[in-house]
Amino acid sequence: MRSLAAGVALSLVAVLLASWNAWGAYRSLALVARSDIQLTRQGGEIMRLDELLTMSARLGAATGDPKWEERYRRWEPVLDQQIKASIALDGEFGVESSSATDAANRRLVEMENQAFALVRAGERDAAFRLLASPEYESQKLIYAQGNEATLTSARDRIDKRLALHSRRARASVVFTLALGLLLAIAWLRIIRMVQHHLDARATAEDEALSAKSEAQEATRAKSAFLANMSHELRTPMNGVLGCTELLAATGLNEEQRLYVATVRDSSQTLLSLLDDILDISKIEAGKLALELIPVDLPTLIEETTSLVALRAAGKPVEVVARVSPGVPEWLMGDPVRLRQIVLNLASNAVKFTSRGHVVVAVELVERQGDSVLLELSVRDTGIGIPADRLGRLFRSFSQADASTTREFGGTGLGLAISKQLAEMMGGELGVESAPGEGSRFWMRLRLGLAPPVPTSSSVDLNELKGRRVAMIDLRSTSALALEERFFVWGLLPVHVPPASIELAQIADVDLVVVDEATLIAPGVVHCMSSPGWPAGKVLLYASLGNDAQGSRPFAGVIGKPLRRRQLAQQLVTVLQTDRSKARRDSGSRHLAPPMAGTKVLLAEDNAVNLLVACRMLEQLGCTVEAARNGNEAWERARAQDYDLIFMDCQMPGMDGFEVTAKIREAEGPRHVPIVALTANAMRGDHERCVAAGMDDYLSKPMSQLDLQRVLTRWVPADRASARAP
Repeated sequence: MRSLAAGVALSLVAVLLASWNAWGAYRSLALVARSDIQLTRQGGEIMRLDELLTMSARLGAATGDPKWEERYRRWEPVLDQQIKASIALDGEFGVESSSATDAANRRLVEMENQAFALVRAGERDAAFRLLASPEYESQKLIYAQGNEATLTSARDRIDKRLALHSRRARASVVFTLALGLLLAIAWLRIIRMVQHHLDARATAEDEALSAKSEAQEATRAKSAFLANMSHELRTPMNGVLGCTELLAATGLNEEQRLYVATVRDSSQTLLSLLDDILDISKIEAGKLALELIPVDLPTLIEETTSLVALRAAGKPVEVVARVSPGVPEWLMGDPVRLRQIVLNLASNAVKFTSRGHVVVAVELVERQGDSVLLELSVRDTGIGIPADRLGRLFRSFSQADASTTREFGGTGLGLAISKQLAEMMGGELGVESAPGEGSRFWMRLRLGLAPPVPTSSSVDLNELKGRRVAMIDLRSTSALALEERFFVWGLLPVHVPPASIELAQIADVDLVVVDEATLIAPGVVHCMSSPGWPAGKVLLYASLGNDAQGSRPFAGVIGKPLRRRQLAQQLVTVLQTDRSKARRDSGSRHLAPPMAGTKVLLAEDNAVNLLVACRMLEQLGCTVEAARNGNEAWERARAQDYDLIFMDCQMPGMDGFEVTAKIREAEGPRHVPIVALTANAMRGDHERCVAAGMDDYLSKPMSQLDLQRVLTRWVPADRASARAP
């Protein structure tokens, strides 16, 4: 458009300049023509006045009447003015009056004045003879011929000037017309090109709209296919995982437990892959919704890191969680998606790290008003990534090096999903890496501050301030993270090298922490076997699942990676005066209320899922009645009272939504909790279940713990115990 506007402006300027030039040429031509007319008129006027003066002089001489002299005197100045004007006009064209003509004019004036003098003296005959003399006639002829020659010369030059200006004017007009014609032709072509471009653009827009419509239709079809695929895959997956969980609870030998664990892990891998594919589909379709609720971010990081640490078991890899002191505890965000990003990044780090450490860290970048900018990073000492392959990392179904897929596995979906989730939250995700030097994935995200949510597990940290702690460690990454946490809480850690430890060094401290890596050091072994070993104030710092404590003299175990709340509770417990009471309190565990006597209706058309769910519920102490289709579920719900109904959404006959609607329509004052059991996991499924009158939602595959949580939430303990035998 700018080029087109510039072309229009230049064309207008060219036409205006050409038109101005043509107008100037014609104006000059008109001025020359007007000079020609004026010169012709003045020449005729000079001849007329000359004859008038001659006739006045002769009539005065013939009649002696003084009026002719008066007439002569009146017109003589007029003739002089005309002559001067003619000479001035001639001067514009370089023409000058000749000296002979001027002399003849002066002689004629002298003779005519002499004649008037003779008339006044009464000598009219002499005056008449003077004016009729050959000299007078000769001077008259010289003057007339000189005027004619002067006018002719002036006209010649004017004619030449007229011819020149006429040619210029014609050339200007021709140039202007030619330029206008060329511009008109050019603009016609431009208009045609623009019209062609507009037509092509309109066609492209129509094609784009058609393609968009086809893409939307394809997206709807893909979403429907994925929803159906999700349902079809989750239904048998529920049977596999459920039976695996039930089988693991039976008496198995070690080999059988290994097989069961392999089946469970493989099934979980398939389920994770399915979830990743569904997430990619939801993001592409714009149907992935984010929550905005209070999140205990430090706890979320620690719990996720602990889960990753279990996957690192058997590797010489330390998994460490570090939360900087300035990071607020409660923030507004989506805990599920934040956990998903951290889990993806940390799992990848563990996967590609054979030895060393994986550090999951959260640091405060800036605090502004009611929000904070955080940087979450995952740093490892793994194989690293070449610079030319970093660009592939965040593409779906892509890895930095396809050859690593055979060794490490994976689809390449995790990082693509993580990046898109980070961008949906308003953040950014990046990576820094080099081959052989490990990698550092980072995410910068701004989150709003949330009001603190009270928890029952909070402890008084004032009891820890000023306490001295002896740390027997090898200065590993996890040991430094523990020491940093001690400093934040006001404890005074003192490093004790394991190679030179003596009981005297730990005799006057309040607490001793022994890293699991130092248990084989001779000095540590000697001290632990000594009678003065302060077992009641010694904690072992060990990885999750490590059985190094055994029968060794420790008051407890600090798990790796660190979890602040558990660590604080354990420190306070050990430092309390009544350690026995503290141990009983810390060793107790809150179990879900017993489900014995709870009467449950289970509506499920799949035989395998029905068997699995029945067995899980029975192991929880429930009395279970089964319905294999919607009609049977409706009949049973109408005929009997249940404490809770698990309702499959897709069943032959009436589906779960129709059955729920009929139950809600017919129920009396007592409200029966109905929990959806569905393999659908797309956006909107939970809302549809709630809209149908259901109270809760369980997505298949579900575990026994999921069932127990739902029962605990919806079935009061007094009702279950009242039904118990």
